Amino acid sequence: MKIFDWRGAHFPEECADETINRIVRKLESGETIRDIPTYCHGIARLVFLETLKKPDNRQVSLDELSSVATPPFQEEDSAQQECFAQCLSELPIESRQLILQYYEDDRRDKINNRQAMADHLGIPLNALRSRAQRIRDKLEQCITNCLGKPLSPGSKK
Repeated sequence: MKIFDWRGAHFPEECADETINRIVRKLESGETIRDIPTYCHGIARLVFLETLKKPDNRQVSLDELSSVATPPFQEEDSAQQECFAQCLSELPIESRQLILQYYEDDRRDKINNRQAMADHLGIPLNALRSRAQRIRDKLEQCITNCLGKPLSPGSKK
């Protein structure tokens, strides 16, 4: 899965499953494999290349997309905003500052900002990501409780 994740596959688990299935079929058919790690890596590479050819996996830049109409303002959006503000204020100040700073910039600035945050905290970047995820999970749970129902899929952030 790491190979597919590193290469940016959309569904690394599915790619890994397909790779294993192909290897098992070869072994079951009686094929002798001399260097199993190299053979598996080669099959994984081919599976990844096949996923790139699928039309549903084609990556499109935002500039290529046509502009999407903004959905009309709904009362639910206002309630979500109020719950978000309330839940954010209930976080410990360190967590609140971390999550707000984590999402502060765009593109390259965001990457540099996150690396600087990790360096300042003296932790690896993955540990910073884990902290941010835990804070997001707390916020989501708080907002869900505040609204009395689960958030809609597009409103998590």
